Amino acid sequence: MLGRETMTFRFYKDLFMSHGVELEPDTEAATTDQILPLVKCELGLAFLPETMAQESIDKKEIVKISLKDNIPKRNICLVYDSRHPVSSAARKLRKTIGEINYGEN
Repeated sequence: MLGRETMTFRFYKDLFMSHGVELEPDTEAATTDQILPLVKCELGLAFLPETMAQESIDKKEIVKISLKDNIPKRNICLVYDSRHPVSSAARKLRKTIGEINYGEN
């Protein structure tokens, strides 16, 4: 999973604690895109967005494990200074996030 300094780690640690289980991962990744290769190399289990894992699931490189409980939804906040121009990459990110959260095109 992601490192202890991330909000994702704190989110899952709190989730596990709410079920009376302490989360103590053996392996921590610096970025989300490093997690799937670790799972493919059989170095553990991971929580990943299904869209990130779908191709590997379809190819049977990894196995999706269904959970008894649903994982609570999370929110993100995108902050920018409207007084300054936004780069094309930032505009694309803003559009992508909007599509994910609101289904906008």
